[in-house]
Amino acid sequence: MADQPRYEVPRVTDCFACGQQNPIGLRLQFRDEGERVASELVVRPEWQGYQNMLHGGVLSAALDDAMVVAAWRLGGPNVTARMQVEFKLPIPVGATVRIEGEVVKFRRRLAECAARALLADGVLAAVARGTFLYVDSVRLPMLDDG
Repeated sequence: MADQPRYEVPRVTDCFACGQQNPIGLRLQFRDEGERVASELVVRPEWQGYQNMLHGGVLSAALDDAMVVAAWRLGGPNVTARMQVEFKLPIPVGATVRIEGEVVKFRRRLAECAARALLADGVLAAVARGTFLYVDSVRLPMLDDG
């Protein structure tokens, strides 16, 4: 998929996953790494579920965003149509987690994507797969917030 055009991913300042001005957000900053995107996440105490462990819903949000960003690079605006997460290991508060996302299959209106969460030692903590539907930017007017 290296021959595909790349689309600029907009900055949404208040997004829970990537918004840099959201005081409780993840503040993910994805960078291109060839066929995938990646970011680091340092787990904060306010994101815990069970005592001292990252809440699965928060991790799911990070994995979802990795796949959205990967799909956006290839085809522009998209929304999550379906997503499945498999949790392998609990992630403790304070841990640094690498979040990766990539497009596995690209079609005109759909992207099949995969994401994973890796602990600092490279051990796999979670994997996700999802289907993302490309939409006209007119249907996403909130993207103009800066």
